[in-house]
This record gives sequence, structure tokens and C-alpha cells, in this order.
Amino acid sequence: LSDSKVKEWITYCTANGSDHGLHKSSLSTSISEELEEFQFEVKANRNHFLKISLPQQYDEIEKAGLSLDSSLGFAEQIGYRNSYGLPFHPYNLAEDRPYEFLEVPLNIMDGSFIYYMKENQSEAFDTVSKWIDNVKDHTMITILWHNNELSDATYPIMNKCYQSLIEKLASEGYKPMIVKDLISKYKIYNA
Repeated sequence: LSDSKVKEWITYCTANGSDHGLHKSSLSTSISEELEEFQFEVKANRNHFLKISLPQQYDEIEKAGLSLDSSLGFAEQIGYRNSYGLPFHPYNLAEDRPYEFLEVPLNIMDGSFIYYMKENQSEAFDTVSKWIDNVKDHTMITILWHNNELSDATYPIMNKCYQSLIEKLASEGYKPMIVKDLISKYKIYNA
């Protein structure tokens, strides 16, 4: 993060309306400790490997002052980890109140198809397409597609699947949202 070229890109992205997020490592460091490395505002998090431990994860997110998390998903399959498809405020049972941040459930990840479900591009697209058709009236579609899967050089099959998925969503009227849009639309609780 101290490299001048990286700083230049961060400044460029910020100036063009992008939000920055933490990709929390699987190390034992806290979210707050990892955020200390950043010289810019970070509003969101998604844990590496979707590795979370509740309620500790949620306590850390709130303590760090983040506005949004998207770690609630399964690596092994697509769909819901908590049986709900829209952003929500998790509930802090110990303090009998909602947490202040939003949890945006993650429901589609490229690695699920590659490493766990062992599906090829057409099978993966059919699986996700059917799932979207079944949940479109009550779900925000959240997608995690790793940048190394978006190249014909590294994994062309999943790159084509992603392109087909985005074309399907666009043709059905889905619109992309960034962190500030999600917060504006769904955040309802402030302490």
C-alpha cells in the first residue's frame, strides 16, 4: 500500500466514486489491526475464504467502524447461508440491539463451481441461472468472481460463465450497486 503506483490507483479510484474495502486475511490479526495499514477510508469487508466466527466477527466489524460486510456465504455452494437474500442489520444478542453495520449476504462465488461443485462453464451458468430465476423477487444478487478468473489466459471457462451471467442480469434489468448505494438504500439503524 505504500508503493507510489498503488497510491496513484487508489487516489484515481476514490476520485471516480469507488469505495474501498478490506479483504480480511485469514490471519489472527483483528479487522482494526488490518485497517491500520490503510491511508484511506475503508467502508466494507469480506473475509478471505469466507472464514467467519460469530458473533466475534460482527463485534470486530462494529468496533472497527465499518459500514458493511459481505462474508456471510458458503464457499461450497451458491445460495443463502442465513436463509435471507437482502442486506440486513445482524442482531447483537449480548447487547439486545441490532449491529450498526449492514450484512450483505454473498450468494454466488466462482470458487464454488470450480473447487467444490466441480461444474464446467455451461453447468455453472445453468445452475446459477436457475437459482436466480427462483429467487429474483426476494434477493439481492451478490457475486464474488476473482480477478484471476476473468482472463482467458488463466481460466477461460469461468470467464465466459461470468460474461454470460452479467449479460443475463443486465438483460433482466438488474443494476450494480456500490457500497455507498447499499448503505443509502438499506441502512436503517444507527446507535
